[in-house]
Order: sequence, then C-alpha cells, then structure tokens
Amino acid sequence: MKVRVFLNIFIAVLVVLLATEILVRTLIISPSAALPDPELGWKYRPHSEIFHTVEGFSRHRLNSLGFNDEEPGTKQKQHLVLALGDSFTEAFQVDRQDNFTSIAEMLLPCVDIFNAGRSGLTLTQYPIIAARLKSKIHFERVVLFLTAGDIQDIEHQNLRKTYDPKNGRLIDINIIVKKSSWLKQALWPIFEHSAFATYMKNRFKALDLKADNFFPWPTISVVEKNSQVKSENDEIEIVDFILKEMQENYKINILFIPTFDYLPSHKTVEREVSLKARHIFKNQADKLEIEFHSVNILGEIFKNGGNPPVGFANKDILKGHLNKKGHMLVGKALAKELSIDCSNTAVN
Repeated sequence: MKVRVFLNIFIAVLVVLLATEILVRTLIISPSAALPDPELGWKYRPHSEIFHTVEGFSRHRLNSLGFNDEEPGTKQKQHLVLALGDSFTEAFQVDRQDNFTSIAEMLLPCVDIFNAGRSGLTLTQYPIIAARLKSKIHFERVVLFLTAGDIQDIEHQNLRKTYDPKNGRLIDINIIVKKSSWLKQALWPIFEHSAFATYMKNRFKALDLKADNFFPWPTISVVEKNSQVKSENDEIEIVDFILKEMQENYKINILFIPTFDYLPSHKTVEREVSLKARHIFKNQADKLEIEFHSVNILGEIFKNGGNPPVGFANKDILKGHLNKKGHMLVGKALAKELSIDCSNTAVN
C-alpha cells in the first residue's frame, strides 16, 4: 500500500514538472543556451533556440556559429561585412528580419552583414570574435556597434595588461575569466535541457541572493570584475589599444548607439555615461582616422514628435533596447555608413 502511495505521488510530481516545463518553454523562456568559453566566459550553443520575452516577444534559431543570423554563406552576396556588438546588436528583442543588420541588408541588396553580436560582449572581446570568424566567413570589413556599456564594462573588467619594459608601451591585454566551479559544471547540463530550471535560476538571481556562487549565469559576470574602477586615462589607453589592434587587421567603421532619457513633452537628454563614452570613442577614432558615426537620430526622432525608438510594452516603453523603430533608424544609418553601391545588383 505504501509503495502504491509513493508511486502515485512520484507520478503526480513528474506530471506536474513535465506540464510546468512545457508551459515555461511555450510561454516564458527556452533552456539556457550558454556554454563555457575560456576566452569569452561563455558563448551560445550552435543551432540553439532562444525564446525571448523579457523585452518584446521573439523566438530565434541560432546558426552553426552560435549567432543570431542565417547560416554563413547562404546569402551569396557580393560584399560581406562583420557586425560586432553587445545585446543591442544581438537584437533578441525583435524578429530577425526587423533588426538593424537585416534592415541594412534590405537597403543594400549586394551586402551580407553577418551579425556576430552577443549579450555581454565588450570592446575588449571583439578582437577575439573577429579572429575566430575571419577564416570561416571571409569578411571584408568590420563594423563595431559601440554603446556606453562598453566603457562601463571596461571600468570594471579585471584585465591583465602587459607593457613593454623598454618604453612602457601597452603591448597586450588579456581578460581574466573566472573558472567554473565543480558545482557549476555539474549543474550546467540541467540548465541546458530544462526551461523551468533556467527560469528558476533567473528568478533566484533577480532576488539578489548571491546566486553567482552557485549557478553559471549566461552574463558578463563570468568575466572576472575588478572592484577598483579604472580612471578615464586607463579607459582611453584600452580603447586606443583595441581600436589599433582591430585597425591593423581589418578595415573598420564605428557606429555609436547613444543612450537618451526620453522625457515628457518629447524632450530628450543624452545620459552622462553616453556622452562620456561617445567623447572617448570619437576622439580615439579621429586620432586613428577611423570612420565614426553617432546615431543621434535616436534622440532627434522623439524630440520631433515621434515615438520612442527604445522600449517595449512588456518591460518599459521609454527605456531598454531598441524596438522596431530604433532598429529601422540604426539600419538606415548603417547602410549610409557602409556607402556601398548596389545599383547594379539584381534584386530577387
């Protein structure tokens, strides 16, 4: 009798867990797609499905390289451009055809823009991504999509800098990545296969219960942070080094996505952190003769009576990531920045 009762309870619990898993996968979130990476902290599992409901509502199937774009080589365009950036470039908040790289591709039918954006990436990691992809997709140009977050991340990242003992010049930068504990490694497969476990992990993190000690969050937190904030001179030195490194290996352009406060009566004010970041990036780009463009239309469009280019009804309509309108504006700016003549390209 006791065995039957125990068996009935076990089956009931199993059914509830299965039903919960199906419900969470369908309506809330997909299982974690994060895999450990010795240089980046983490990366996406190839061909994984991402169900995003935090801002907007979209479902994405990543390609074989773990990025939010079509499979490399399928577009068969005359020109191939690599787009590097953080979550603004990754653009899980909107459908793929509505993100700014896709918009620019529609405006430039002879150009394939491979989207290699990923949440939590920073300027110091872009050379790593570019080097990994160079032999796989053979791009001819790199566009860096920079935000205030890139400077904020530099402020707190734990970086190992190497200087030439003869002249004191910075010659190398290495990002210090936390090694996963045995518990993180043991739990990782659960989050890979269970949406419910991933959801509970995220909820636990949202409660700020120091859960980083137990669970492998797919965020920049796996890159070790330094409690000592860097000075602006340190930030300039790092930006200058990374841009020089990129420029030595690739033809590059920079598009800066500024951050605004969208206020009543259609007023906009660029945030101080954005102004600081824009100033640093523009000065270093000018110094190195790198094409730089700040997408200020994101603030001007709202000031002129338009709808805000950021925010979503299920999160915040005046804050956060770019919405469809914002992506349209950045996509047009990207097409203009690339300045590639596709007039002789036949459109299917």
